[in-house]
Amino acid sequence: MLQGDELENLRIPVGGDQLTRERLQGAASLRSGAHTATERLEQLQPVIVELFHTLQDFLEKLCKRFLDLKNSREVGTLAWYKVLIHRDNVNGKVKSRFAAHEDFVSTVGKALFRECALDHFGMSDNTSELTCHNPPDNASKHLHAKKKEEAFHTTMDGVLDKVASQILGLMHHKDVLLKVQGQRNTVMRYKKGQS
Repeated sequence: MLQGDELENLRIPVGGDQLTRERLQGAASLRSGAHTATERLEQLQPVIVELFHTLQDFLEKLCKRFLDLKNSREVGTLAWYKVLIHRDNVNGKVKSRFAAHEDFVSTVGKALFRECALDHFGMSDNTSELTCHNPPDNASKHLHAKKKEEAFHTTMDGVLDKVASQILGLMHHKDVLLKVQGQRNTVMRYKKGQS
């Protein structure tokens, strides 16, 4: 049970979209002249902005561009994965079924990334030994934090190069040009001006 003095220091995180943050900030401004911290809404901190609408827009654009439900027999397409993993609730209409589309894209994306990583390291599954692109033997035990970080980034750059080359092959197939500039800066340009 909380004591009276512990309530003074209690902070309650609040999450919401940008409009929720603005409304809470406006309410706190209106009550800024109140006598107590509770009346001034000072305990409602931190306010965490959740980019729900940005994610929804991204999923909508992604589904519009890459989820062609007529091509469910074409291996490797999002429609093919939809049928393969029995996602009947994914129909391309993100606004009406946001959670289903978010889970579907996340599941497929993680699975594809995992397969690219396993292929990069020459592994057949999570439990098999690495057969290529091994990190340095002493990376986990004897290296300082800075050297471990460099080894990690070198290894991950190889994985990300593999993923980017796979995406480039897929996107070239879809009449899309992917231009990679620098190690971690990716810029996409569409030949047909589609978004």
